[in-house]
Amino acid sequence: LRISARICVPIKFMLAQLVITDFAIIDSLSASFSGGLNILSGETGAGKSIIINAANLILGGRASPDLIRTGAERAVVEALFQLPSQSPVSSFLRDMDIPFNGEVLIKRTISKQGKSRVWINGTLSTLQMIAKLGPHLISVSGQNEHQLLLKPDSHLFILDDFGGLTNDRLVLNELYRDYYSLKETTERLRSHLKEEAERRELTQFQIKEIEEAQLVPGEDAELEAEKSRLIHVERLIDIAFHSYQALYEKDESVLS
Repeated sequence: LRISARICVPIKFMLAQLVITDFAIIDSLSASFSGGLNILSGETGAGKSIIINAANLILGGRASPDLIRTGAERAVVEALFQLPSQSPVSSFLRDMDIPFNGEVLIKRTISKQGKSRVWINGTLSTLQMIAKLGPHLISVSGQNEHQLLLKPDSHLFILDDFGGLTNDRLVLNELYRDYYSLKETTERLRSHLKEEAERRELTQFQIKEIEEAQLVPGEDAELEAEKSRLIHVERLIDIAFHSYQALYEKDESVLS
């Protein structure tokens, strides 16, 4: 008996159910898995390979209309995972505003038009999201496939899980989130205090300018009257100047 590929679920995570509809040559398939080792066997690799390909879609693999069963309108792959509430996945889902209650249901559809849709726990999501989430749920070991052990970003998670430090890491993550949030709040308050100090300094400067101007009640009216008088004086000077020229300085002046 030769098994073409093996699905490995990370420690304490479990693929509970895989549902495939109108995918490749499969019209409908529902496979339930129990804790521990589950083996899919067969004389050929066709059926098992299709299941692996379906699992790859859950990882964010490439979708094509060619994967839709002949005569069907769309293909659907659904995977249900059971995992501890205190897991790295729970933090990821919380950051994405996706509900989580100890189970993760990923659903992906492919239409004849080549459009692909993804849902995580009933929330419409993106391929980028399941591409980040998938490797924490499934590791497909095979030629040129996803291998969690070969990804440096996964090494610390695996090491912490092996050492029983998963909960400690989650607590540390929460403490760091709280610290970073408090740090941002402190920086905002400092910025606000700086702005308040600058506004207070500007107000004090303006008050000083007003006090040094020695303004008195009714001064505006006096200034307006003075302005009007000066305007009239300027006009009278202009009239007097032209009158003098008309009387004495021009060739046709009256008194020349």
